[in-house]
Amino acid sequence: MSDDPTTRETLTVPGLPGRFLVLYQPEFDLCDERLVGCEALLRWWHDDFGMLHPVAALAGTRWSGALAEAQDWVLGAACRQAVRWHDEGIDLPVAVNVRAEQVAAPGFAGEVRAALDDSGAPPSALAIDVPGGALSPRDLAAAASVEAVAALDVAVIADLPAGAIPVTPLPELPLQAVKAPASIAGGHRVARVHPSVPSLLRQADDLGLRTVAKALETRREVLLARDAGFAGGFGHHLSPPVTPQALAALHRHQPELVDAS
Repeated sequence: MSDDPTTRETLTVPGLPGRFLVLYQPEFDLCDERLVGCEALLRWWHDDFGMLHPVAALAGTRWSGALAEAQDWVLGAACRQAVRWHDEGIDLPVAVNVRAEQVAAPGFAGEVRAALDDSGAPPSALAIDVPGGALSPRDLAAAASVEAVAALDVAVIADLPAGAIPVTPLPELPLQAVKAPASIAGGHRVARVHPSVPSLLRQADDLGLRTVAKALETRREVLLARDAGFAGGFGHHLSPPVTPQALAALHRHQPELVDAS
């Protein structure tokens, strides 16, 4: 681990082997293939087993409190990394996934403001990915948090779960984008456009929201998302989650990732 470049900023928890770190999933414009942003993803480097997904490994265990602490830590770490990239001449918004209970908690917008103030990052450097289930108009606490975060000029994104694109209208909250799976696997793993996608795209267009396809694992899924009308996309076919240094190199080279045919 001593030579691993991800050790630039990590979080250790007493008694827990290894350390938490953040990798960044690049997001690309599906029309012109530019790198347009990234999503901060929490990972756990275990001393014996290497890189692990912390939620799968720690949720429901005696370390669940440490997991929640690490998830909260990502917000500040992502803001600090955005400032480092800015100092290198790279200005990319970083999206941070938050839990539904975080959004509904009193003072969440204050935590976002503190992360920006402490790091020196501008609001445009940050986006908050809110789980779609936390965006019900009936959830007054979450709705108030979304309003307060948007008032900071931080983008709020509705993050819809894989395989669960809702056909109900998107809430009329101050959102800037919606992330959703573009396709589902049919027989023999042949991807096809999810039947709810056309409705989702129409709703997003009516609300002026940018649409981002997630979990694009094959070239066919990338092309399906692009042809369906999604503006952006991310997934392992385009790029796996990478270290901050690797993302900076990707930004410099801007490789052609989507077949334009």
